[in-house]
Amino acid sequence: MKFNRILVCGLALILVRAASAKATDHDAAEKQLKQSLENHVLSLRAPSASNQLHFDSTGHMLGVLVPAPWTTGGLLQVKQISLKRDSLRIDGQRVLVALRSGKLSSSSPSLAAVLTERSVRIILDLDPTSVDDKEIGVVLRQIFEPTDIQLRIATYWVPAITAGPDVQSSETGKVVGTLEGARPVYKPSPGIVEPPKSLRTPDPDYTEDARKKHLQGTTELMVVINEKGLPEILEVVRGLGEGLDVKALEAISEWRFEPATYKGEPVAVMISVQMKFALY
Repeated sequence: MKFNRILVCGLALILVRAASAKATDHDAAEKQLKQSLENHVLSLRAPSASNQLHFDSTGHMLGVLVPAPWTTGGLLQVKQISLKRDSLRIDGQRVLVALRSGKLSSSSPSLAAVLTERSVRIILDLDPTSVDDKEIGVVLRQIFEPTDIQLRIATYWVPAITAGPDVQSSETGKVVGTLEGARPVYKPSPGIVEPPKSLRTPDPDYTEDARKKHLQGTTELMVVINEKGLPEILEVVRGLGEGLDVKALEAISEWRFEPATYKGEPVAVMISVQMKFALY
């Protein structure tokens, strides 16, 4: 699968640039925000599966947070900035973090950011009496975190050195890797590590190129389902091309499970999933 090249930049530098325009000049402030944010990847402090997030003028989220792991709900690439008198709108595309195929058993795995076509919109309410870009910068720091995204991606998943691609073996209680926060990931083993149970499994979308070529088939994915039943680490083991691999990642990131259990406690496990693409 081809991984998209996307521009990852630290939020601190972006917001310093964004705060350089004069507060009294609306057009200049919008221009500076566009130059500083558009086409860059930002990291949400509170990852969410929602495609629209609304914040008040202090940066507090309005409505209910739909939680998601940072790897599937924490990153977006900014596509367009729109600054109005009473609001700032940030339109972007969801970015997923996926493991490059063949890197599962390496001591230094290669995770990469994958740009999807899933839209994300951020709406920030502003005080209509004063659109001050410096104040906007302060509030944006409440919404996005000034983290080193590339470093976090690189260290998010650590596989066990002896882990192999076959996660269906009979070994019991075997840890195949560790997620961020030192969270162990097990192999499912009925009677020992009970596998997760699927609750919601939306189908993947087709790409126009694949549809025109009547491309059908099955993608094989390796997925880490965390202790909350959410897909957290994704990998395309066998793909189809023509953009369908990314569509498979998009779909699996939205699947939901009843978590696996080990000794009665919810745990993260790695499972294999086959996703079928068929034209009817």
